[in-house]
Amino acid sequence: CLIDGSGSTDVKSGTSRSNGLPNSGLGGGIFIGGMDGVVRLRGLTVSDNTANYGGGMYMHGPTTVVLSQISLRQNRAHINGGGISVDVDTGDVRIVREDGDNSGASAASVTATSISSNFASICGGNLYVGKPTNSGSNWNGPNVIDVLRKRGTCPSLTILNMKIDSGEAKEGGGICHATCALHMIASSAVDNRASNGGGVYQRGYMTTMQEGAEISGNVALNNGGGLYLDGVHSYVEGLGTSKVSITKNHAGYSGGGIHIVSSLKEKRDKNDEETFEISKIGQSVTVPGSGDY
Repeated sequence: CLIDGSGSTDVKSGTSRSNGLPNSGLGGGIFIGGMDGVVRLRGLTVSDNTANYGGGMYMHGPTTVVLSQISLRQNRAHINGGGISVDVDTGDVRIVREDGDNSGASAASVTATSISSNFASICGGNLYVGKPTNSGSNWNGPNVIDVLRKRGTCPSLTILNMKIDSGEAKEGGGICHATCALHMIASSAVDNRASNGGGVYQRGYMTTMQEGAEISGNVALNNGGGLYLDGVHSYVEGLGTSKVSITKNHAGYSGGGIHIVSSLKEKRDKNDEETFEISKIGQSVTVPGSGDY
């Protein structure tokens, strides 16, 4: 299914997308182009699709995608983004869950939107945000501030009221973030698994957690059960008045809650540390709304 993303597009009526674009490198089930419009997907099941990036869906910014009663599950990516792959390099993307009622249907018959149980061979079992390449990110090296100044903008993905769960990948079982900004607003990454970064693997610049955002119940075989943070200037910040949390995660080796490391090192004084780790082995860190942790 190809959607150019211009104007307002509404796709509904219980359509099932299975092996929709099996030979496509981008978006095995649905491809959404970036024409700065609003795309509304309602009552769809997107499952059992395969692509290099975005086994279930591929989104290209700028665009806003509103999901209502969507089941996006058991899709696979050969590279990144088993469920969804998002490219924000040419414009910001917003993914919004807006289930509401279903034309008078009973509450029991309304299916809540879920992005669940998707798989990526490399990064982002359920969700990947970044360019469709695995050659690295411009947003986690020592020159990231220069890159930001030169561009004049901070390309971002905002996920609003979303639950990202039960995904699996080598890095970032739930979410893999390789761009300037990821904004998690009233959203959660829960019960995901990876070798590193069970919940979120960040090799981008910043992540903000707002309005009760949560990273919990995730497992990393090695490091960073909740969050694996890789970058010279990268950071995570809690914003707003509602508490946000990184809790009840587990790592087999280091950083049950958060593991922080700089694989792209910058020049520093000889007494400066180049590798940072927060949290004890197998434990988690709770991040209060102030962003302190």
